[in-house]
Amino acid sequence: MSQIPEFWFPSMPSPDMPRTPGYRFKDGRLMIFREDEVMLIRGWEEPSAVSKGVDTWEPFTPDFRLVAPYRRAAKPSPKKGITKPAGASAEQMDLGLWVAEAGAASEALKPAAPKALSLAEQRKKAFDSFRFSLPKEIARALEPFRSHQWPLLVLLAHDKRVLDLADANPVLAYAVADWYADYPRSRLDFGRMPQRALLKLLKLPDSAAIVKLLKKIPPESVDRRLWPALLTALRKPDGSSSKLLAHVPSINLGVMELILTTHIRAALTPGLLEEVAADPKEKYRGTAVRMICDTVAMREELDDARPLPGMKSIAQLRRYHAETSADYQKLDGLKKEHGVLPPPPLPGMKGKIVPLRTQSELVGEGREQKNCVATYAAGVAAGKCFIYRVLYPSRATLCIRRKSDGNWGISELEASCNRKADSATHEFVNHWLEPYRIGI
Repeated sequence: MSQIPEFWFPSMPSPDMPRTPGYRFKDGRLMIFREDEVMLIRGWEEPSAVSKGVDTWEPFTPDFRLVAPYRRAAKPSPKKGITKPAGASAEQMDLGLWVAEAGAASEALKPAAPKALSLAEQRKKAFDSFRFSLPKEIARALEPFRSHQWPLLVLLAHDKRVLDLADANPVLAYAVADWYADYPRSRLDFGRMPQRALLKLLKLPDSAAIVKLLKKIPPESVDRRLWPALLTALRKPDGSSSKLLAHVPSINLGVMELILTTHIRAALTPGLLEEVAADPKEKYRGTAVRMICDTVAMREELDDARPLPGMKSIAQLRRYHAETSADYQKLDGLKKEHGVLPPPPLPGMKGKIVPLRTQSELVGEGREQKNCVATYAAGVAAGKCFIYRVLYPSRATLCIRRKSDGNWGISELEASCNRKADSATHEFVNHWLEPYRIGI
């Protein structure tokens, strides 16, 4: 058996025995029991964390949240129909002596045996006790961060003067704690270093603008999945991300995800970023970025190669997403109903008359020209008609069908919004069709 740490104590179950999941706090140590692991975590004044699976005890870094804002458990409301017996004192009530129900014999019930705590109740009680084992100011510095609080706890234990930094610029203190976790032998006096000197230590631009930028990040919005990418973006020499972030009042999770999702950068505008920054729902979950990414994915299915437009507001983004979604649903229905479309009978003319070969191209033409050409998919699938995009001499949508003489001819030729195409375009299309006509 491996050597047990010195702070293991006899009342704990042997690590070699089958374990029942649970939580305890005793003698300043948080104990977490899992079926395949035991974790022991001491918070103050010398933070330490070890875990044991099957063989040996090993140090580990807790990445889960250790300290949350304390909330008192709600007091249970008194049950209806149960009354205090006549002559019973308040002290008797506190001892749990109750009458079974009104009108029944005045026989007091015996106090119930203590109820076993559920796993959730054990967890809350143990973690609350761990929180109260820390100095209040230390707990307050940790609690806003939703995960990976351990490095900051270790740094504060190493240099309590970092509390001033954690109060003035909590996310910078969090970043310095990460650095210190990689260099625990460092003798730097972090609590006395200027914030710009700390930025230089982190290989960030040591400017007042970056100091201000980090202050705008709510600790609650720090997401470890984004953290390395955010630091990388801030380190870029062109400062493109920093410039976008400079004008927003708060850099919440939603804003961070928008900035770090590079393929949607064209859609970002100061107006959109400011709205997302002010939206409480974006503090913990990026909803705007999901909407833009969903729109981009649907556009790819639609073969929509147009540049992504800049979104000046969340309302505009919602409208654009709804329009794209409607086209996507239309395309999905066409694919399910008609499958692959037959090839067009005439090859078109490069850069001037372009045959539409897929349902997505039909949907795109309908969207661009504001017409219902997508409804012609059934006719195209049956080979009864074919659709072409006319680009010269003016923009129009062309539908050709076989005429009574067996030749392909113009069935419809319309500009946007179903307006008639001009005579020059009619003449040009007829000239294009002429070589394909047979007979007199």
